[in-house]
This record gives sequence, C-alpha cells and structure tokens, in this order.
Amino acid sequence: MFFLVVGVILFDIVTGIIIDTFSALREEKGLTMDYHRTTSFIAGITDTDYEEIDPALKFKELNEEHQDMWNYVFFLAHLSAKSPAEYNGAESMISKQIALGDTTWMPANMSYLQQSIMNKQAAGEGEADQIGDLQRDVTALRTMVQLLTEKLSAPAAP
Repeated sequence: MFFLVVGVILFDIVTGIIIDTFSALREEKGLTMDYHRTTSFIAGITDTDYEEIDPALKFKELNEEHQDMWNYVFFLAHLSAKSPAEYNGAESMISKQIALGDTTWMPANMSYLQQSIMNKQAAGEGEADQIGDLQRDVTALRTMVQLLTEKLSAPAAP
C-alpha cells in the first residue's frame, strides 16, 4: 500500500512538473509570436509606434514591401556570391561593415516613408518659423518708415 501511495504521489508530482513546463513553453512561444507579429524584423519598429506617426503609414506594407527581410537576405547572398572586385561603392561599404559586425547600414527604428514624413513636418515647421520672422521684419520696417516719415514731415528747425 505504501509503494502504491508513494508511486501515485510521485507520478502526480512528475506529471504536474511536465504540464507546468509545457504551459510555460507555450506562453513563451506566444509572447515570441506576438513580438514578431507586432515588430518590424529589420528596423525594430512596433506597429503602434509606426502607424501613430501618420495615418498613411501601414505596418503591413512596411514589413511586406519596404523592409521585407527576404530582400536583405537576398542582398547578403548576392554579396557573398559576387566577387569583391566587382562591388560598387555601396556594396563595398556594406561588405566591410558586415565583416566588422557593424549593422549601422540597416535601418534602426526608422523607415524611408517615416523619415520622409518627418522631414516634411520639419520643413513645414521651418516655413512657419520663416513666416514669423518675415512678419517681424515687416513690422520693424513699418516702424522705421513711420519714424522716417515723421522726421521728414516735421518742420525744419531755424
């Protein structure tokens, strides 16, 4: 009877550990899949951050067209298949960076469209600054013209 009770308890403990381990692995895999579904593989941009910048930006388009990971894989395969003597300037630079383990040639938390929109927004803000400067200059010129007009229209002192 002792061996039966101890055997059942040990069996239940081992079974509980196995089930707990499988549930932890399933949860970890779910988190990993969720991360890959919501984060760009190349740039590391999350979908909410990317689409928050401008309504025209679509995360799916970024992942499947603009920064498709397979295009980067094919480019690396192209570099390894091509003779270094035939590299153009960009290929030479990227090949040297790959040899050094440097990944700065890849976009980091940025996309071309995101950069373009940010540049347009910055240019728009710059235009607003230029308009404000122009308005201040016109006001200053009006004041100067008014002072000059008053001086010229004042009677000359004898």
